[in-house]
Amino acid sequence: MATKPTPLNIVGRIIKALFYTLVALMAAFLIWRIYFSTNIPKNIERIVVTDSLAEAYGEQGEYLQLFTQDQATITRTDENYGYYSVEDFVIIPEAKQIQVVFRYNNSTIERIADDYSLSEIPSRDAELFALSLTKTVDRTPDDSGDNADTSTLKKEIYYPSEIISEQTLLYNFRRVVFEDVDISDAVGIFFDIRFMTNYADLAEGEYVYDDPISGTLCIYDSEMELEQVELPKELRE
Repeated sequence: MATKPTPLNIVGRIIKALFYTLVALMAAFLIWRIYFSTNIPKNIERIVVTDSLAEAYGEQGEYLQLFTQDQATITRTDENYGYYSVEDFVIIPEAKQIQVVFRYNNSTIERIADDYSLSEIPSRDAELFALSLTKTVDRTPDDSGDNADTSTLKKEIYYPSEIISEQTLLYNFRRVVFEDVDISDAVGIFFDIRFMTNYADLAEGEYVYDDPISGTLCIYDSEMELEQVELPKELRE
């Protein structure tokens, strides 16, 4: 014979139901967060087929080689811990081209506003960063043992030929194309990020490189192995 539940039993069941509901909501939030952490928009994920890349493919065909390296993907200094990341990059020696997928999240904008004591938090739609590459070249190639001394290295700066922008709920993406980058004489290649303090005064598509570098990530080290990347279908097409 069934017994009538007591008020204490009813309260216990309610608390248990609330607990399981909370666990389910937390799990759903974590899944949602992970999805948006790893999902790169399609037009950012796709490699940009430029004239120089198409020409290199026309000459090399299926033998055209694309490479990447196993490098740190996120800034970790005290000043910019977790601010910027390179989600992907590809080095194409035959085309003398490098493409980088740069990402920063919405909280980065808030932190920058605090770091620079800005009067307001910049809009997500504003172009806040000037992006470039720095290539280091050995001034004394017959003596690589002195490369730890940066004064023995020459620096060459490269600016984007094309930038594609996209947003998701949590993140802001840029695919950045750099042309005429010859890695054959490079000791290292670094992706540099500058916050443009006068961003609000710039015209659309205008970038200035007067501000100091606020983040940098290595994308090529001559002493590390290159990892080959499969030819993307958009290039074959």
